[in-house]
Amino acid sequence: MAVKNSLPKTDVEVVRLKNRSDFLKAKSGARSHERAFVLQLRQRTEDQDDCLRVGFTVTKKVGNAVERNRIKRRLRAAVSQAQLPESCLGKDAVLIARRTALSVPFKELVDGVSHGLKQAKFEKKSRQSKARAKRHVAKQS
Repeated sequence: MAVKNSLPKTDVEVVRLKNRSDFLKAKSGARSHERAFVLQLRQRTEDQDDCLRVGFTVTKKVGNAVERNRIKRRLRAAVSQAQLPESCLGKDAVLIARRTALSVPFKELVDGVSHGLKQAKFEKKSRQSKARAKRHVAKQS
């Protein structure tokens, strides 16, 4: 089921991500840390370059079922109203909600989605995580 963006300036089609494997693939992509969520973004290699696929994750740490569902509804509405750039075609985006998504003004959520899709960057591994990886390889040898 595809949901068209209601804004007239962009004709970006938004489709929901539903498979676990797609969520895991997005984990290794670019990231953008916003106040109410973390956005993970990856370029798809499949043939489907005509839409933006979006998935939502809200963990049990965030709150009870009612609060989690409310956060997901707010994030879905924010994505449908956000100014989506044409450069996000052919990409998968996963929004990992934080508890503040409940209390943040809706306008800020919408702006955060737009900003996150434009500013998502690949994070470099820190020296500490590289050192851990070297120790892990050394222990296996």
